[in-house]
Amino acid sequence: MLSDTAKELVRCGIRPNTRKVYDSAQQQYIHFCDKYGLQTVPASENTILLYIAHMYIKTLKASTMKVYLASIRMMHIESSYCYDFDSSSRIQLALRAVQMDQAPPKRKLPITLAILCQIYYTVESRLSDYNVLLIWSAMCMAHFGCMRSGEFTISESFNPKTHLTRSDLIFVSSSLQNMYVKVHLKSSKTDIYNDGVDIIIGCTGRNVCGYCSLRRYCDIRDKIASDDSALFIYQNGQMLSRELLIRHTRTYLAGIGVNPDQFSGHSYRIGSATTAAISGFQDWEIKKLGRWKSNVYTRYIRPSNVDCSKFAGRMQTK
Repeated sequence: MLSDTAKELVRCGIRPNTRKVYDSAQQQYIHFCDKYGLQTVPASENTILLYIAHMYIKTLKASTMKVYLASIRMMHIESSYCYDFDSSSRIQLALRAVQMDQAPPKRKLPITLAILCQIYYTVESRLSDYNVLLIWSAMCMAHFGCMRSGEFTISESFNPKTHLTRSDLIFVSSSLQNMYVKVHLKSSKTDIYNDGVDIIIGCTGRNVCGYCSLRRYCDIRDKIASDDSALFIYQNGQMLSRELLIRHTRTYLAGIGVNPDQFSGHSYRIGSATTAAISGFQDWEIKKLGRWKSNVYTRYIRPSNVDCSKFAGRMQTK
């Protein structure tokens, strides 16, 4: 009984979504070992190398291979074995060879504040249309809140206990200098304890403003939908999904003459970090903005050539 509890605790140490991915990957690995008569756990270095070769022949991406190897490592941990793939030079060289052979993934471009400003002038005259206002407020919230698209869209069965609802927004306007909206996420990727996290989006006082767009949207939304329903919901009851967000975003990008294929739903989060960096935010401010606990945020900062061209003029001699 005690042993079973200990094993379950180890298993539950991984978030449900990650656990689901690992379970699927582990089944693939077990099937491979069964087919070729190899021992799954503990695995020899040669077994892992053969599995990498197998995945390579099946044209799996290097990033996918690393996820599969992480799932195998978890199998060893759960079976009280320790196998450090990172310390194996042969395994690391094999993975490096795969990366060198494959084309690097196309990096999506950021949707910066400058791009949002361009989009604003194409939608300004249509913001009286509820659906246009819905998308625009979602775009602004994503940017100023440095949010992942999955944190405010619904791509599966709606669950008010986990998904963002109208009741998760609180508007504060005690003075002109103190106007903001508090967005409460019940759960997020880095919130391992599911305590929830509050995102504060202040008023910019400009045309492109997360606070003002959400305030205007909610004033209309509150008349047609309940507080415990999805935050972004159409008049016909349809909820804003990630697919719809991307579709509308690409339409607006094309409207300002930008190639929409270079952007994705994650471009808002990338754009927020990039805008903060070129605006002179300090490191701790960017990490706070995006709720990063490490310096991984630096991967999201992708200044344009125009931004980079200004570097030379800022260099000074002492």
